[in-house]
Amino acid sequence: MLDICIKNIRLLLITAIIIAGSVWGICTPASASSMPEDVRNEGIILDTPVTEADIDADADTKKVSITISYDYVDGADGYVILRSTGKDSAGKKIGETEDMEYTDKTVKRGRTYYYSVYAYNDSTDNLIRSEFSKKLCCTVPEKPPVVKADKVTYSSCTLKWKNIKRVLWYSIYRKEKGGEYKCIKNKVKTNDYTDKKLKEKTGYTYKILAVCASAQKIKYMTGFSEKVKIKTPKKAFKIAYVGDSILSQLGEYRLITDKNRKMICKIGISPSTFYNNVLMDNLLDYNPDRMYIMLGANSLEGNPTEGQYNMVFKFYKLIIKECLKQNHDMQVVVLPICPVRPGASLKNSVVAHFNGMLKSYAEDKKMYYYDYIAGMTESDGSLIREYAEGDRIHWKITGCKKFKELLDKYEKETF
Repeated sequence: MLDICIKNIRLLLITAIIIAGSVWGICTPASASSMPEDVRNEGIILDTPVTEADIDADADTKKVSITISYDYVDGADGYVILRSTGKDSAGKKIGETEDMEYTDKTVKRGRTYYYSVYAYNDSTDNLIRSEFSKKLCCTVPEKPPVVKADKVTYSSCTLKWKNIKRVLWYSIYRKEKGGEYKCIKNKVKTNDYTDKKLKEKTGYTYKILAVCASAQKIKYMTGFSEKVKIKTPKKAFKIAYVGDSILSQLGEYRLITDKNRKMICKIGISPSTFYNNVLMDNLLDYNPDRMYIMLGANSLEGNPTEGQYNMVFKFYKLIIKECLKQNHDMQVVVLPICPVRPGASLKNSVVAHFNGMLKSYAEDKKMYYYDYIAGMTESDGSLIREYAEGDRIHWKITGCKKFKELLDKYEKETF
């Protein structure tokens, strides 16, 4: 009872001070131009709230919000929150609460907002309130970019991502397995980056953040992107070419002469024969760091059934499986069968079907698949006339040189 009486006396004194202040100028109200109409010409006597903000804009959620919190003001019955999109505008009332925080759930990514708060006491006929708090400037970030590792070699990794709205630049962070993140490149203004300072057979983790500018030209940072983990392969010193008469032509024309590159090919051989032949032993004994494989054409002439496709494919996969069982770090590059000239014993429709099986298999097992076919064919999809031998399947030396040129370019860009 005593507490209630004291409170009422205090409020009467406050009211009296406000009335006296209107005559003697004891209280100084905020200027009319800096406050909304509904709070002008009211008594200012409570302490000004001290505010802070917390922006919730995680990458994995579509909803974003800004929570404004403030210290308790003695004598206050509640708090009014105002928001504007301009630094100098008074703002509009967006909420009123007795709690010590208020969450604004109507914000949008990439926008900047200004918040202010005042405390009030409405226990008397005249509303008693505080000065406006100092304005808080809050910018809601865009979602961080989604990053993927596009190409990984023994010494480099290319990262790619989609550009996000209002971006100025990106910062790239990397850590080696067991280490700490370091910014390896700042102010990247493209949507890709190639890190060329890696060690072979080493694990790395990347993440990036973006620096953006809001519509009001205020800079802000997104959160970090999701992490991207890679492991660099071993540098390839020994390379094998596994195939039939098509691939063996590279050796016959002496287009492959490097002592660290070996042709393991035979004219007329099929995947099943290769697997059960001394050639398989030779391949395992050589144990290459990288293997280019082009096999299957000799088993697919005419009109093969689905069962024949599957049988050829079965032994093709067994060759690769045995190699990876022995050396799981081996780089396997699947080479599709090259299309032929019209009228050949091998049909291009059959070639396309089998190549589709090879491509799906390579992608599923995360192996390399080099589709060189566009560089060897005419607009109708058949082998370029000048490259074809009389049987319309094999290549002349001009075709072999073109294929080697394409393969060299692929190797340089990929490994």
